[in-house]
Amino acid sequence: MIFQNAFETFGDPSPAEAESKRDYAEQFLLWFFQCDINGNYIVTCPSAFETGRAKEIEWKRRLWESALETGDEDVRVLGEGDLLNHLIEAVEKAK
Repeated sequence: MIFQNAFETFGDPSPAEAESKRDYAEQFLLWFFQCDINGNYIVTCPSAFETGRAKEIEWKRRLWESALETGDEDVRVLGEGDLLNHLIEAVEKAK
């Protein structure tokens, strides 16, 4: 199947063939810094001045809320599997 990026956050839609939405979403892991050997990724606090589609802004808020607190008010962490589950929401079938 051909999938594409649905969110402005990840740039150009870049349609490409993939076995599943999850396989396509794996490329977006590169947008997040892997911070430890446990496979946790850093999630930064969304800006109060976010622009873009409401669906994407809501997605950023849910991503932030699902991440674990680190003691830094602007940084949280999320495991790779959980992050991928969120990234799948940024993928849609190409038109």
